[in-house]
Amino acid sequence: MEITTQLYVEHIGQWRSWLENHHLTETEVWLVFDKKDAEKYQLDYIETVEEALCFGWIDGIKKKDGDRLLQRFTPRRTNSHWTELNKERVRRLMALGKMREQGIKVTPDLTVPFEIDHIIITELKKDPDTYQFFRTLPELYIRVRISYIQDCKRDSAEYEKTSDQVFELYGATATVWSL
Repeated sequence: MEITTQLYVEHIGQWRSWLENHHLTETEVWLVFDKKDAEKYQLDYIETVEEALCFGWIDGIKKKDGDRLLQRFTPRRTNSHWTELNKERVRRLMALGKMREQGIKVTPDLTVPFEIDHIIITELKKDPDTYQFFRTLPELYIRVRISYIQDCKRDSAEYEKTSDQVFELYGATATVWSL
């Protein structure tokens, strides 16, 4: 993939300013994180993602180029897939009054409740200790982790591998399902 417009910013305010001025006219930008100047610049990856979400943009491909890391940002497409983590970020950004019209416009319906596939619950319940531990986890953590597994369904090999890893993490000994 060709690296097109590169943007160097020293702080998050410059990134937000760029988004304010260009979020409707540009189709992509590569934000440059320079390792050698890391102490000089106050730029945090998560903050850059959250600012992008405010304007209806999302991060994508990362590339390394010597001492630089380039992160691609593009406008979100209508009806694009949203992770539970980004949905939660948008909820928080809305509460803080940081979301802009375009960001709100591309946000999915956040009132739709997250549902865990019955197969996952069935597998977790096969080991009572695992299920008990699972129930103690924070709700956001569960949504983020389980949605990642459920999102892998598009690739059954990835789904099985990922679910095996999660069940190992929770201590489950049951063989994980196949699709």
